[in-house]
Amino acid sequence: MLMYGVRGQWNMALSIGGKDFPADTSNVKELFWFETIHQNLPSLNLTIVDKTGAFTNIASAGDGVPIDITLGDGDTSGETTAQFNIQGSPQVTKGSGYNLVKINAVLNNVPYMRSIATGLMEGSSSKVLQQLAGVAGLQFDGDSTADDMVWLPNNKTIAGFVRHVANHGWVGEGSCMMAAVTDQAKLLYKNIMAPKFAGDVLGLGGNIGIHDWSATSNGMLTNNNRGYGSTSFGFDIEGKLKELGKISFDMFSNFLPVSQGNIDALGKLGGRLDNLIRTAGNTHDKYQEAAHQNQRIRALFSTDLNALVSQHTSAELLQAVQAIPPDWSTDKPSASFTGQYILTARTKTITRSRYEERCTLTTSGGS
Repeated sequence: MLMYGVRGQWNMALSIGGKDFPADTSNVKELFWFETIHQNLPSLNLTIVDKTGAFTNIASAGDGVPIDITLGDGDTSGETTAQFNIQGSPQVTKGSGYNLVKINAVLNNVPYMRSIATGLMEGSSSKVLQQLAGVAGLQFDGDSTADDMVWLPNNKTIAGFVRHVANHGWVGEGSCMMAAVTDQAKLLYKNIMAPKFAGDVLGLGGNIGIHDWSATSNGMLTNNNRGYGSTSFGFDIEGKLKELGKISFDMFSNFLPVSQGNIDALGKLGGRLDNLIRTAGNTHDKYQEAAHQNQRIRALFSTDLNALVSQHTSAELLQAVQAIPPDWSTDKPSASFTGQYILTARTKTITRSRYEERCTLTTSGGS
């Protein structure tokens, strides 16, 4: 692919259906490359200027047309290369002597979303997810777990089955398992309470500068509904009633503490009652405890720091990063939001002839 760009600002190479596209900023009107724990696969939204009609015809073939793309910050920190797969027909509108072609695509590992997981799968949750990754053509990077059992797909898609298995994954008391697919076609399965730290430090004094940021919290919904307090009731295989309430774990970050006042106000049972499905004898010893613990700890990760940077970042999803956002009123580190976070989403784009990333960093606490 031919590489276009401006040194120190941006670089891009693009191929659609095996045909090189002239990927300068006058021909690429819109580009958003999404990578997030909240989607089954990374995705690409692309709007191009087609002056000959050739790329309109190629993209109009719809599902399955490959898009190869390299996007970087003009040799400042790095670049990323990936292959996407067009989903559906493009939107084509009139330009001034050209077609505007809007394309939606996902990472070229469509079986992960659409194939049905079949057969019994025996072993730990980490071992099972490694097998599923292989079926979908993904690499695998996962933490070891202590949850051997016979896992039943029950006609779920591979992506749906991965979510089910991760929800019942268990390392030990205070663990929290999550799965995500990166734009490098890698299925990650990590205990986010013991994350691997990336080399990137975002913000003041770090290797990646933050030129804009915002912080948001959905703590009033998730923390108070499940994170601060929920009780799960169910029966084990012997018919004995099981009640799961309080859990013990270390907060990932201590600069946004859980409110003891809210905990006391919610009382013993908390703000939510859940019914546990009765186990059938194929499950591991902590199957129900894992579902209760994983969901409650995930709910506490409710504060997002959205950092806008102009460099390529190297951290993977579910890795820990240090963020030191500036307090705009003092130009000193923000006392409220400096700390450790988990990378949960990243958007790559080019805006005003400059490479940009919007990194969503998430931490626990915050009421």
